[in-house]
Amino acid sequence: MSKQPEVLVRGIIEDREGRILLVRHDSRQWWFFPGGHLERGESIAECLRRELREEAELDVHPTGLSAVIEHRYREGGEDRVELNILLRARSASAIGTVEKRLAYRWVSVAELEGVEVLPETLKQVALTANHSVVTAILDGLDTDLPF
Repeated sequence: MSKQPEVLVRGIIEDREGRILLVRHDSRQWWFFPGGHLERGESIAECLRRELREEAELDVHPTGLSAVIEHRYREGGEDRVELNILLRARSASAIGTVEKRLAYRWVSVAELEGVEVLPETLKQVALTANHSVVTAILDGLDTDLPF
């Protein structure tokens, strides 16, 4: 088992039409919510903005915290643990130049149900009508979240 969980910040990112952004790595068959590893000294909102700028030239505005979910899985013969911090966010621009190994896709909530998204628990959070009490509380706050 890995000694330390990987801390990832991912986003349920919506465009103006209410579609949700998914990403797939060319070495994988499934889709996932965009984001990446939290760097030392970085807030979770900063992490999500940085990752989307680096990977898709996309500006996003985090609006709330949806969930914090531990995900355990086995890969390459090794047990792994991820701590996924899932933020809600709005896209503020179009997707720009994408890293060659990544593919992006906008899907409606109805389409999301039929797409293989891992971890599955994160997909279930995105499909939940009342994403979380935390989201409702944070929706009215400034987009520069304090965490």
